[in-house]
Amino acid sequence: MPTVIHVYVFTGLFMLQGAMRSGSVLGLASTAALLLAAIFIAYTSFIEPIPEIPAGIKSRFDASNFYSVLNAFAKFLGMEEERLLLSSELAARIQVFIAFAYTYHYMNWFSKTSIIKWHQVSVRRLGANGLVWLAAVILYGYDYKIGFLALLFLSYLHIFLEFPLNLRSVGWIGSELKGIFKPA
Repeated sequence: MPTVIHVYVFTGLFMLQGAMRSGSVLGLASTAALLLAAIFIAYTSFIEPIPEIPAGIKSRFDASNFYSVLNAFAKFLGMEEERLLLSSELAARIQVFIAFAYTYHYMNWFSKTSIIKWHQVSVRRLGANGLVWLAAVILYGYDYKIGFLALLFLSYLHIFLEFPLNLRSVGWIGSELKGIFKPA
């Protein structure tokens, strides 16, 4: 759940801050699209549950601990079930939302190459990233659960290390909005 919150909520806040700072109407529209897409996923009936899931896929899904993510998400939404069925409409909506949130998050960062300066990454840092990627692939190949847990650790570390930036963004947006809505 923390990673889902990170990729959806904080991506939205960073986008809003950037749009407000630059006065970009397109940036504000992109931020609104992020919110509207979540509402669309939640309230439209375009998603159909998977009728039957093959046993092999279901067992891999069980092994990935993704059921706990689906159930935590359902509980967060106040929709507690004994065990959320993988083939239910709610599970399908949650999975679509998670896929959307991560895709939007990554596409947002990929669109900011001139700000992040990814094209200026040193060979040493690129090599280190490549080694981490290779280690992850090897861990997943050796044992799926170990690979999953290792990358979950890195994901949580990323979130934890980004908290100061998140707090600064929330504070900046709050102070700007306070100035906008200040009584005359």
